[in-house]
Amino acid sequence: MKRGVAGSYETAYVAGEQIQAFIPHPLPPKPSLELNDQRQRLLERATLALGRLDSITLLLSDPALFLYAYVRREAVLSSQIEGTQSSLAQLLLFELEEAPGVPLDDVTEVSNYVAALNHGLVRMKEGFPLSNRLIREMHAILSLYFKQHRSEYYRLLDLVRTDGDWEAWVDFFLEGVAHTASNAVETARRLVRLFQQDEQKVQTLGRSASTALRVFRALCERPLVTLNQICKHTGLSFPAASKAMQALEGLGIVQEITGRRRNRAFAYQQYLTILSEGTESL
Repeated sequence: MKRGVAGSYETAYVAGEQIQAFIPHPLPPKPSLELNDQRQRLLERATLALGRLDSITLLLSDPALFLYAYVRREAVLSSQIEGTQSSLAQLLLFELEEAPGVPLDDVTEVSNYVAALNHGLVRMKEGFPLSNRLIREMHAILSLYFKQHRSEYYRLLDLVRTDGDWEAWVDFFLEGVAHTASNAVETARRLVRLFQQDEQKVQTLGRSASTALRVFRALCERPLVTLNQICKHTGLSFPAASKAMQALEGLGIVQEITGRRRNRAFAYQQYLTILSEGTESL
């Protein structure tokens, strides 16, 4: 629906320079948003997808296991659209301070994306409202705001500004919510199946299975770790953690990725493969 220009331009001064600022009309728009049958179905589809996403708490013993790596996957995807070359594994290595030879500027940019998101979540949990101030704080950590479909995003925002066409923007937003939530649910289900299958493999190790399971479950929380981190997380001695990691390597569950003899890092490779799908081609 075309309602006409959704605001007015006013003259303002920033650092002594004259600019034209667009001041939007108050919401809700007039006439009200048109909820036709198609838009109602989009709303129902998005709501259903969010309900399924919420239900992953029933699939995962600890949803934080999923969110830790999934947020980083989304950061890699979003930043690659702007031309960065960091992979998910490089980002995780960077966070371990174990990333020699990676494109440092790129991986730092992706890490800042994660930091900005986490900052926003923490502030909202503290009771801070979603506001321009919070967004500015997040942007101060990030210096960029990524959108996977940024061309369409800006085109539709322009239609809101110039024509008052809120319906096209709402349709775009609802499609994005449904798509993103559905993908997250499918990824969570695949990871649950992977964890179950690999835990069964570990159970075949006999007397050493108990120690190996402690290491394996730590890898489910952090798919890329050093042996020192495993010791700290599990309370195992370095020799015990090293022996258990070797057993997991023998089962094909983990892979040493640095090629070094000291300060080695191990990746739960299939976990990373699932999360990295779609990031390689961007």
